[in-house]
Amino acid sequence: YRMNPLGAAVGMVQLNKLDDIVARRRETGQMLDRLIHDIPGLSPPHIIDEAKHAYWLYAVRLEEGAFTADIYTFARALKAEGVACMPKWYYLLYDHPAFLNPEPPKHPEYAFPRAVYDDRERYYKGMCPNAERGLAAHLVITWSEFYTKEDVLGVERALRKVADAYRA
Repeated sequence: YRMNPLGAAVGMVQLNKLDDIVARRRETGQMLDRLIHDIPGLSPPHIIDEAKHAYWLYAVRLEEGAFTADIYTFARALKAEGVACMPKWYYLLYDHPAFLNPEPPKHPEYAFPRAVYDDRERYYKGMCPNAERGLAAHLVITWSEFYTKEDVLGVERALRKVADAYRA
């Protein structure tokens, strides 16, 4: 990103609000953690003891074999219930075309010297099967510091409804 001076000035002011924003996101995110902990087949984000989750987004794991729907169908059903979410939102770096395509870019001014492409590591789908399985099992719910208790309860109800509808 190339920030201009106006964007930097706005960003500096926003930084003063950051602690309050993150605190509010944590409050509502932890509320949803508690609410969905008992929904069979769903797992809230795993947070290690040394870390604090900022809840920029809310990732939910669908346990393997727990549902008859795939992650895309599950996400569509959640969207139909009014929950903004994305299946498999993240991707593994080696899935990016820049790493999968063995040819240098067509615009030489943006390319590394040809030798870099000839000698580089080759990447392929399946080289990290555990990471691929993990990503395939997660959907990401859009999260906001403006969510109220009622918003969180609505997300929980939708998750419960969709999970119950597709339970294996």
